[in-house]
Amino acid sequence: MAVPVVIKSGRKYMTLVLDSDMEFVALVQEIIAKFKANERFFGTDPIALCFEGRKLSGREKLQIMDAINEFTSINASVLVEDDRLREFAANEALMKKLYPEEYKSLSDDYPECTFIRRDVEPGENIVSEKTIVVCGTVKRGSIVASHSDVIVLGALLGQAFAGSEGDLSATISATVFAPENFRIGELLGELPKKNQKLIQSYSRKGHKCAPEVAYAQEGEITIEPLLLHI
Repeated sequence: MAVPVVIKSGRKYMTLVLDSDMEFVALVQEIIAKFKANERFFGTDPIALCFEGRKLSGREKLQIMDAINEFTSINASVLVEDDRLREFAANEALMKKLYPEEYKSLSDDYPECTFIRRDVEPGENIVSEKTIVVCGTVKRGSIVASHSDVIVLGALLGQAFAGSEGDLSATISATVFAPENFRIGELLGELPKKNQKLIQSYSRKGHKCAPEVAYAQEGEITIEPLLLHI
């Protein structure tokens, strides 16, 4: 590998692509040098790390994180494994560190929900066994998938999967319901033409949309105003 350490930046985590053959101690030194050269770009917020390109033991991963924390100003506090559910858990752990009081309050009141207090960015896959509540927009090119319900308090523009383990009683609701793709259980949804134009009207200053909900009924997905479904 020409460059022993490559850092790929995600929204809330960094991927370290590591040389597979370099001696481990030398590799750790390269990692520290790479982060020290770029530490002003990372700030002081906690970041999560995942590793590619080299098979590492759990001990080696922790040694790398300890070295980053000791020899740089970067707060590497969460480990992301190569699994979407574990990646989500890492992101949830970061939110707890960044907003401990807010997160504790909401989690205590609604323990059956997973709260995302930001927009879901293109390329992100959010997966949870609990109901997902997004306090923002699910942008195009992103995915939210729940074993239960999906609730988006902003615009749903990406992909949404509810009842991902086959629960047809699950629902998908959003203030602006205009997903690229959506599914409940094994049923695929079809977006009405009027919803395809929602994002244009939603973007107009001062324009408000009526929240809608999608649910399974007689083998197909129905979309209707949320108030009619309550």
